[in-house]
Amino acid sequence: MRAPAATATRTVPSTVGELLEIRARERGATAAVLAPNRPAMTYELLAERAATHRAKLRDWGIGPRDRVALVLGDGYDTAVSALYLSASTICVSLSPALKEPELDTLFARLRPRAVVVSGPGSAAARVAGRTGAGVLVMDATSGELRMVSPPVGRPGGVAGDPSGAPDVALILATSGTTGRSKLVPLTHRGVLAAASATVGAYALTPEDRRLNVMPLYHVQGLVGSLLASLVAGGGIICTTGFDAARVPGWVRTWRATWYSATPTMHREIMRTCGDELAGLGADGLRFLRAGSAALPAALRSELEQRFGLPVVESYGMTEAHQIASTPLDPALHRPGSVGRPTGSEVLVLGPDGQSPATPGQIGEVVVCGDNVFGGYYDEEGEESPFVHGWFRTGDVGLMDADGYLFLRGRLKEIINRGGEKISPREVDEVLLAHPAVAEAVTFPAPEPRLGEDVAAAVVLADGATATEPDLRAFAGSRLAAHKVPRRIVLVDRIPNSGGKVRRNELAQLLGVDMTTAADDRPVVDVVELTVTGIWKEVLGLTEVGPEDDFFFLGGDSLTGVKVLQMVGDVFDVELSPLAMYDQASTVRSMAALVRAARAARH
Repeated sequence: MRAPAATATRTVPSTVGELLEIRARERGATAAVLAPNRPAMTYELLAERAATHRAKLRDWGIGPRDRVALVLGDGYDTAVSALYLSASTICVSLSPALKEPELDTLFARLRPRAVVVSGPGSAAARVAGRTGAGVLVMDATSGELRMVSPPVGRPGGVAGDPSGAPDVALILATSGTTGRSKLVPLTHRGVLAAASATVGAYALTPEDRRLNVMPLYHVQGLVGSLLASLVAGGGIICTTGFDAARVPGWVRTWRATWYSATPTMHREIMRTCGDELAGLGADGLRFLRAGSAALPAALRSELEQRFGLPVVESYGMTEAHQIASTPLDPALHRPGSVGRPTGSEVLVLGPDGQSPATPGQIGEVVVCGDNVFGGYYDEEGEESPFVHGWFRTGDVGLMDADGYLFLRGRLKEIINRGGEKISPREVDEVLLAHPAVAEAVTFPAPEPRLGEDVAAAVVLADGATATEPDLRAFAGSRLAAHKVPRRIVLVDRIPNSGGKVRRNELAQLLGVDMTTAADDRPVVDVVELTVTGIWKEVLGLTEVGPEDDFFFLGGDSLTGVKVLQMVGDVFDVELSPLAMYDQASTVRSMAALVRAARAARH
């Protein structure tokens, strides 16, 4: 496998602070950050306030390499706070939906020097009080950060800035496969390279204004929206959160030229706004962008028809934003492709996992470039996410002879719920903390609106009782709402294959249907499902019905004994060799026999 190519020198500022200073000289009184019911923040004022906050933070004992957690809702205050912090220290932008137990865990790892919150009574402020972090709030009247309580330790201001600007501008949290969030440090060079790649991919100019409906704890919001707009010298319109019905009005009022959203958001905008979308091109909108999850071809086509505008799809992740994109010119799109590389070098690995695949050959996607992070925070001793200097994305895909990338799936187990990435193991651990739960396995279930949603299979402890609403309420008290399973199936046993639980198969095995109401869901019989699987394996069949006769399907006395042994081993019961003839010649009757044998033991 070849080493990453040397990266060409980029004509971009070296830090976020430098970006603000350069744009202040170039764009002066031009509006940089806009929002409903707030005065426009000009480039000149933005740079001035960033410098003021750098001095304030130093006086408060917060140095350039300290971490400051930003836990606010979306909007103007969050955007300008993120710029002030990343220009002066390390900004850790976190979801305001996180519960106290989740924040406790993250703060223990991050050890933030301070936290910016909506008010002193917030969950993040309470956690800060327990950990000795200072508490800051944004004063909506002055537009400046105000100290509520100082950080513990290191009294007095930080004299000067002998170490220079920190290498890291942002740390973002993203779900991992080990049950705890991955913390992704993004350097100044990295975020500015990713923002510059976004500007280049979509030919952004100082005349462009982006309407931001993405969360500002998300890389698309912070880097692909906020910083990309500033690199282009244009403006960003900061909404207070996604509201599909208000999108057309926002576009018209603020003369937005583009916006980016997840496929789920795009679908909701079309469903809510109808024919109102057709005239937005005349109001200045020039293209739409989709990211964070795969854009279905039918949805792309519907968006293009409804808006009468180009729709581009970006491919990236927190660790490497703006890896590839489809071209702005619809004539250059390739159906099913996420486009060509924009901010990274991209390779697909061949079967040996070392050398590049040939065009059309499927393998793991790896990337390198200035926009790629350098490694996870506090992950010493973990397996490296890099191979010979290339970041392993965990995605599987192929590249055609013209350099168009096609994705085919994930190597990892992350659930992608409408663009929100969720670790199933994290949800497992919460469910297992319930006193009535003996086993829990979280898995993705198909959902027509979101693509995937969260479901779980739970085995209750002997003698324990709990209902699905009980368990969902328990999970909801410890997890952000989007992580709480929408379906929890109570089973006697978690289905497995060869002793290994395959999360991606559970939705089908358990018949989980996200479109049915709770009262309409079929009862799941895991014993029957397991017996069916054993019959299929022994008889070499792909289909076996619950009332099919074993011998009619081609079974005989030898295969019958084998089935009884396998069923007995799986369920830890003893079944007579004559059972197949007398009591259990169908799947359903054998499942009933197993349940009776297990009940007789207790």
